[in-house]
Amino acid sequence: MSIIDNIKSITTTIRQIDNIELYRRILDLQAEIMNVVSENQELRQENSSLSEKLVTKQAITFDNSAYWTRIDDKRDGPYCTRCWDLEKNLIRLHPCGNPAMYDCPNCKSGPIRAKPELDRPAQVFRPHIESYK
Repeated sequence: MSIIDNIKSITTTIRQIDNIELYRRILDLQAEIMNVVSENQELRQENSSLSEKLVTKQAITFDNSAYWTRIDDKRDGPYCTRCWDLEKNLIRLHPCGNPAMYDCPNCKSGPIRAKPELDRPAQVFRPHIESYK
């Protein structure tokens, strides 16, 4: 039986005894207990959220203009630096043409050169000048 069920049972018993002052105090106590239970639930949710953020903060690293995480020795990302630095939102960047360049779908920042090892400059056609003579 929960604490709220116990209070309801006591309230019913006191109402049957017909002690109005005691009944009022029990109702006030019941309201306070409901507030404490609600606050406890909110604090548990906040604690869980903060724990997740702490784990994320410990797993995140900055490299090549983006954030990356390590999960089971596997690099994951890239993630937007602006979204993480300002809002603590881990937003995955989306590729935008050149395999080295990424955009953020949330804050629209970009292009970000997150994977310079994949950078391929645009191919420019350069015909020999002699061919036009």
